[in-house]
Amino acid sequence: MVVEGIFDGTAVRPLEPLELEPNQRVFIDIPQKKFSALEQQKIDEKIAAIDDIFGMLTPEEEKIYDETVSKKLNFNERITV
Repeated sequence: MVVEGIFDGTAVRPLEPLELEPNQRVFIDIPQKKFSALEQQKIDEKIAAIDDIFGMLTPEEEKIYDETVSKKLNFNERITV
């Protein structure tokens, strides 16, 4: 279940009623902030430069790139599968 809510400075308040028991434990996954306009512009410029050198990305590669950028993956981290 995905629930949208607002953090009021103390607690996360859901925008819709939830069918949960009082005091039921939940896990909240906070998405990372989106890139600022300047950050996105710099990223787009770098991708354009790479594209000029290596050619166009396939639709599948574009999807993977978009997912990677949105998650701000660090390629120096060890990934456990």
